[in-house]
Amino acid sequence: MSNTTQTKSGKSAEMVKQAEVEVKLDALGMPTEIPDFSQWTEEETGFPPFWKAKPGAWFFGRVVRKEDATDRTFARYMIQAGMDTDTRRGGSDEEWDDDLSDEENEQRDTSEKIVTKKGRFFSISVFSSLEPLFDFYLEAGNPWIRVTATKKIKTKHKEGRKVWNWSVQTSPKDRQRLDTMRAQFEARRMKELAASSGTQQLSE
Repeated sequence: MSNTTQTKSGKSAEMVKQAEVEVKLDALGMPTEIPDFSQWTEEETGFPPFWKAKPGAWFFGRVVRKEDATDRTFARYMIQAGMDTDTRRGGSDEEWDDDLSDEENEQRDTSEKIVTKKGRFFSISVFSSLEPLFDFYLEAGNPWIRVTATKKIKTKHKEGRKVWNWSVQTSPKDRQRLDTMRAQFEARRMKELAASSGTQQLSE
């Protein structure tokens, strides 16, 4: 036997409550009454929180957008969280130092710890290690991925910059689809790089 309370109109109390939350519109598309804002979802404003890499840390999500990187030496991507994810906001965003303990690394970081809820968005900043792969994912239908930071290695960059090694996993079903698309993507990318290099040489 159902415990749902019925109103005089025959609608359940739950249906009436839902109607109060939604916006009712007239024939011109204008609201006919003020809805119950207490049930509305808060929208994110300003810069999204960021995910901070450290050995063994991982996230589950999908790449949804690439930020403009014309004024930076790294690329920033927007990720939709597939689960509640530990992220940061503001502060110094100090890089993880392998020579320090976990506690010392945490003390160096003045950013605020927040949890990005499932379905919401956070950002990740990467150098060349993940950029081509993430660009491919943006063209390949935004597959869900698990990304793990494994360890930092020193590059041959003149400033001795260290970058992360990553482990990136996709589902078996997506893996088959992505393998089919990857050859086409890489061929086009190499063609674009060759054309860009030729244009640069002509301008020098």
